[in-house]
Parts: sequence; structure tokens; C-alpha cells
Amino acid sequence: MTVRAILVGLIGAMFIAGVSYFNDQVLGLFGQSPISGHQIPVGVFGPLVVFLAVVNPLLLLTRRSWGFKPAETAIVVLMMLVSCSVPLRGLMENFPTTLGLPAHWNNVSPGWQKNKLMTYIPPALLPAGGKLDPAATDNMLTGMGKPGAPIGINLVPWGKWRDCLTVWMPLVVLMSVSVICLALIVHRQWSMHERLRYPIAEFASALMAPPQRGVVGPIFRSKLFWIGLAAVVAIHLINGINMWYKGALIQIPLAFDLSAIRTRWPIIRDLPWGTRLTTPQIFPLVVGFSFFLASEVSLSLGLSQIIFVSVAWILVTRGMNMSTDLLTGGPGGWMRAGGYMAFGFMVLYTGRRYYRSILQAALTFQRPPGVEPYAAWAGRILLLSLGGMLAIMIAMGLDWPLAILTIAMIMLLFLCVSRIVAETGLFFLQARWQPLGVLLGFLGAYALGPKALILVGLLSIVLTLDISQSLMPYLVNGLKVCQNAGITPARSGWTAVGTYLASLVLAVIVAFWAIYNFGVNKTYEWSYKRVPSMVFVAANREVTGLKLSGELAASEALRPLERLTQLRPSDRFLWSAGIGVAMVLIVGMLRLKFSWWPLHPVMFLVWDTAPMSALSHSFLLGWLIKTAVSRIGGHRSYQNAKPLMIGLIAGDLIGPAIFIIYGAIYYGVTGLLPVTYDYFPK
Repeated sequence: MTVRAILVGLIGAMFIAGVSYFNDQVLGLFGQSPISGHQIPVGVFGPLVVFLAVVNPLLLLTRRSWGFKPAETAIVVLMMLVSCSVPLRGLMENFPTTLGLPAHWNNVSPGWQKNKLMTYIPPALLPAGGKLDPAATDNMLTGMGKPGAPIGINLVPWGKWRDCLTVWMPLVVLMSVSVICLALIVHRQWSMHERLRYPIAEFASALMAPPQRGVVGPIFRSKLFWIGLAAVVAIHLINGINMWYKGALIQIPLAFDLSAIRTRWPIIRDLPWGTRLTTPQIFPLVVGFSFFLASEVSLSLGLSQIIFVSVAWILVTRGMNMSTDLLTGGPGGWMRAGGYMAFGFMVLYTGRRYYRSILQAALTFQRPPGVEPYAAWAGRILLLSLGGMLAIMIAMGLDWPLAILTIAMIMLLFLCVSRIVAETGLFFLQARWQPLGVLLGFLGAYALGPKALILVGLLSIVLTLDISQSLMPYLVNGLKVCQNAGITPARSGWTAVGTYLASLVLAVIVAFWAIYNFGVNKTYEWSYKRVPSMVFVAANREVTGLKLSGELAASEALRPLERLTQLRPSDRFLWSAGIGVAMVLIVGMLRLKFSWWPLHPVMFLVWDTAPMSALSHSFLLGWLIKTAVSRIGGHRSYQNAKPLMIGLIAGDLIGPAIFIIYGAIYYGVTGLLPVTYDYFPK
């Protein structure tokens, strides 16, 4: 770690925190690739390839000491990865509208008003006390800026948001510190004791390998690397130019419509993700990563949607309702939630001795052998941060047993998603279940109560609605990259904390300025209507049900512990979650018992989700290529083909980055929104 590395990393992190929201929410809704999207973001790894292939060699040629060492590049990557968790789906994409627009939707929803839903929320949790306020609400809807005359940051109604931000921002910071500490605690167990693959980190480390001779690393001396990169970049250029200038070039198809299958079996159209299964799309990035995964992982990811649609076919034809609400759950979401619980148990059980030693060191200040000082301190800070989160949730009005359960599920989500990313390299995933859905299915609306339902719903939306860009998965890869470069986890951890806090401050300022300058994009129903009204639609349904049964007053009057004694679990929840638990445990045990077992339990954690419906075909293709190369040419051919696959990955990062830059220049010169180049799923 050097001063210049920290400065470059900070500049990169601030660029991502400051530009990503504008690119995605102002330009990106019309097709520009997200700068900080997914766990292998274009805005980090695209510039990394260019820097290591072009810029750093020029620095080395100018003066040897000017070149960046792997450790310096690694800390820059870590800082930029951490910042990716703030500006978009990790937090700011939904944060302003989730809290700022309920007053508007309540004003136009007679059912909400009849059930007095807004009275269940403490005024401090929403801007302007939850009231319909012209400065806070109307200006968010319409925007105050005019073409060529943007508003100043001082015109954002910060005063209306002061109390709200005073509650939510400490909670966000404590949660982020908690997951940073959790990442530090599991790092040694995962990277050294269990020797997980960390495919994303290994890709970055392969790029950063120091030159053995000359000024570029070994990977950049490989002809196969450049062939793979050039081929994929060429495809992007041709297809992108064809989108900008219709018919200028011949489109190179990467998506295929197998409509004949849907014609032969029309029921496929009615199955979850059935149509997507018969419209395969090929992503070179995914094919390349599949080459580096364990065969059981890439095969499981590749078959996940085929197996799920087959199971759904059987269940739907027998009359089972497979519909699942993103927030309140359903059979599919509850099944994955059960799988996450089983998977989390397996992860903790595997490292139980090491984690027990860390807990002992954290509580007694006596460090057992094998526990690093940073891990002991991470354990102490984790306990304090979780305690702070609990105190804030109770102050919000959430009963303490429900607050504990909510925190436990939030941490389970972060732990399992990070483990999936570290073990499989899956860079785009969704849990597609939320703490509210589990509590509602397990406790029932009566025991949960309307106030807790809304509070847990808001917590779920703000903190875990889309886990694909959350902090901990970014961080576990950043820690591994730094470890490969010789940087200690302690230094990486403190750097991550400082970077996150700086990114959070800038991202909040930029996001609030952008939304009050341009207004909410009403064509993007997700952020404009669905997310801000999601929890209240669910609450309205449950409150109406409690009213009709005459139990509303009794539900509201329940004491904290009484809520646990009055639980009414749904049979559908118990069956669905139980099946999820059983599938993960059974496949996990078979995998450990039989070396030939071909499947990994990760299949049940990611199936029936939008990312896997789009990516599964590419994972299966990657598995087929790897299997063919290994069986025909042996281990030597497999090793020789690796640079080609790294080139495919690098090309799939640089290609979209070209159109991000071109779109930004086009917007800056013309003031017009750029043409859609929507390649990778968001």
C-alpha cells in the first residue's frame, strides 16, 4: 500500500460513487451498461484490463519505478469494488423513492387511507414526517431543474430529509461495518482452510501478475488472450454500431428463439421462466468463467433452469400455484429461503472450530492459536455493530424478538450470497426472498402485526431487496485479490471501511441531487411505483384480512414475546421451506460422500431467478467446452486454453465500456439520451 495507490483508488471509488447513479438512472434506463453493475463491474475490470495492458507498461518504459506493483493495483481494485455497492442496487437506486414516494401513493390509494397505513410508521422514518409535502414529494416527482440550468445542491430539500436520514444512515453504516467484519472473519477459513476458488479474484490476479520479462504480465503475452479479447470486442462493436445506426452492419446473433419448442409444448409459456428457457442467450463472459469453475458447479448452474422448469411443469399440471411475490414470498421464494438456511448452517458448521475460537477471542480478549488479531477485533466490532442495529430497529418501533430475527436473516443473506460468489464465481445472482416473506410465512399476519409488517418490509427493501450488488460479495473478492498481492486483511479491512464511508456520502449527495433535478423517471415503473408501494400493498391486504376476522386490535396489542407464542405458520411455507432445506442438505451430503456426484447444492439457491434464467445456457456451454477440452486434450490442453477464456472475459468487459464512454460523450455534446445498447441483463 502506497500513498499514490490510495489516491488512485479513492479517485476511482469516487468516480463510481458519483457517476454510476447518473449513468444508470438518467442514461442507463435507456440502455447504457451499468458502470458498477454485478460482481464483476465494467467500471472496475474494464479499466483494469486497459491499465495493465497499456498504461502501466508505458509507466514502466518511462521509468521503472513509476510502474504500479501488484499490491498497489490490488488496493485500487478493492477500493473501487467497495464503492460499487453504494450508488445503485446495493442502496441508492431504491433508497430515495422507497422513503420519499409512499406519501404520494397513499394520497391516490383510498384503500391505504381507509386502513390508515401511514399511521403505523414513525414520522421520523419518512421525509417530512410521512406527509404529502410539496418540497419533499412534488419536487421529487417533477424535478426542479431545467435544460441547461441544473439546480444547486443547496436546493435539495435536505431539511425535509434530516430526521429520516438521521435514522436510516446510521443503520446503513452499522450494517456495512457488520458485513465488513463478517467478511474478515470468514476470510481465513474460506481462502486458506477450505481453499475456495474465488474465480473473480483469480481472474483479477491473473491480469495483475508481475512481468517476468519486459513490461507486461504473462497473460498479455499470450496470443490466445488477444484473440479471445479481439473477437468479443469486435462482436460488441458490430452489434453496438448496428443498434446506434440501424442496418449499418450485419447483426451477429447472440440470442436465439427456439419457438418451435413452445409451439410443440404450449404449456412452457405458462411456466415460470419457461419462455426464457427456450430463448437462449450466449454471454462470452459467462462461458469464460465456466472454464475456471469446478465441473460440478458449472454443470449445476447450467442445468438449474432446465431442472426447475421440468419440476414446475409437473407441479403446475397438478394444480399447484407457483407464483411468488418478491417481498412477501411464495413457494419458490420460501423454498430458496429454506435452502439458504441449510446452506448457511453448512457453511458455519464446516468452520465451527475456527469461528468458535474467534468468538472466544472477541469476548475474553485472550486469543487462541490460529486466530489473527484482525479476526478477533472484527468479532468484537461485529457484535457491537449488530447491537447498534438492534437498538435502532427497536427505536424504530420494531419489537425486539422480531428485530433479532430480521437481523439474523439479513446477515444470512449476506453470508450465503458471498459464499456463492467466492465458491462459484457467479457474478450476477438474486436471492429472490426477503426477511418479510419468511416472517410472514412463519409467524402469520396476526402474530407479526401491521406495524412490524411495514417496518420489516421497509428494512427488506432498503437493505436486501437486490443482493446482486451488495457490499460483502464485492469485499470477499477484494480481500482475496489483496491477499494474492501480499496485503494483509487488517489493512484491507480498514481501507474498505474508509472507502465505503466516503462513497456513501458522495453517492447520497449525487443521488438526491439527480432525483430532485431531473425528477423520478415515470417510465421506469420499478423505482417509480412498484418498490415505493410494495410494502404498503402487502400491508393493505393483511390489514384488511385482520379487520374482516376481527383480529386487528388484538394483533396490534400483542406484547413482544406474545408474538412468538401466537405464531400461525402457513402450511405452504412449512412445506416449501422444508423442501428447500432437504434438497440442499441431501445434495450437499451426497457431494461429500461420493466423489462422482455431479451436482452442487448451489443449484437450489439460484434457480427460479432472473439471472439464472438468462445465464444458465452460457454456463452449460462453458461446461461442455471445458469437458471436451479436458477429455480430448488432457490437463495440458486445459491449461493452454485458459488465456483464451480470460480474453473472452476481458473482451466482454471492454466492449460495453466502449459504449458507456461513447454514450456519455454523445449526451454531453448533444444533450440527447444515447441509443440503447442493452446487452448484459441488469
